[in-house]
Amino acid sequence: MPHIVVEYSDTLTDAFDRQGFGTALHPVVAKTIDTAVAGCKARFRRVEETVLADGARCRA
Repeated sequence: MPHIVVEYSDTLTDAFDRQGFGTALHPVVAKTIDTAVAGCKARFRRVEETVLADGARCRA
C-alpha cells in the first residue's frame, strides 16, 4: 500500500485542492508501481516554516 506524504506551503492552504490532487495522483502512482488505486493513501501536511540549504529561515 503506497503511503504518500505531500507537504505544502502555508500560503497555499486556501488555494490547494488537496482532495483533487490526491484523486488525480493515486491512479498515476498505482500505474507506476503496478498496484491498485484502492491501496493508495495520501496525507497532506501544511508546512509553516522551512530552513533553506544555506541555513536561512523562510516562511513557507
